Amino acid sequence: MLPIYVISLADAEDRRAQARAQFARQSVDFQFFDALNGEEGLTLFDSCDDETFVLHTGRVTTAGEIGCFASHKALWQRCADADVAIMIMEDDFTLTDDFTRAVAATDALIDELGLMRLQDERRGVSKPVLQFGEFQLERYTKTPHCAMCYAITPALARRLLALHKVYYAPVDVVMKHVWTFDNPMYCLTPYTVTGSELSFDSMIGDRDKCSKGFGMRCRRTMLKCGWQWKRLMFNLVQSDAKIRARCAELQASELSTS
Repeated sequence: MLPIYVISLADAEDRRAQARAQFARQSVDFQFFDALNGEEGLTLFDSCDDETFVLHTGRVTTAGEIGCFASHKALWQRCADADVAIMIMEDDFTLTDDFTRAVAATDALIDELGLMRLQDERRGVSKPVLQFGEFQLERYTKTPHCAMCYAITPALARRLLALHKVYYAPVDVVMKHVWTFDNPMYCLTPYTVTGSELSFDSMIGDRDKCSKGFGMRCRRTMLKCGWQWKRLMFNLVQSDAKIRARCAELQASELSTS
């Protein structure tokens, strides 16, 4: 079974208790990963580019965001070092009854796909690739926010580590920009992970917009237009034919051995 790591502050007792109870109900093995704080997190980056962060987000960063990104980055490193695909989760989730089966499907598919998401989405757009058992495999044409539950391969983890030596944006923002690491993001629907009530009480802290001068506003507009163009170009060159054929082979193999 795919190794599962849950990022959680060491003293977040309520969150950890809720996570343990949900996994226990489905007999799923997992490990907590003690989330890094902002000061610890900065040690995982060569530097922090505050101006680019404002350019990307329209606000200043928080210590919690730095710690969050660093925690994901530390797990990318663990994935790369172990040379095995892993699932990374944040501790404010709710699991549906089909979660265990979704993890099994992800385990079968992840090596072919690189990056898969099990969490529901906001403002994302995806297109069907194929039916895989009871789930539909889909590829995002517009990637969503949040990084509460995803699986990643060692090859992609190494690519992300090489790209993000400098901290300049939240982790979910850099993962949205799939053209930078040249790997689409896939998902399984129906989604089997949703945000719990704990997700409304973020451990990251307040993320208020900051005042920006005319020059910064113009640069942000140009940057966003560039993102739209790069996303369009990236989607145009994607072909699901090989992925569809390979996943169909995997599904046939799974059925023949079951």
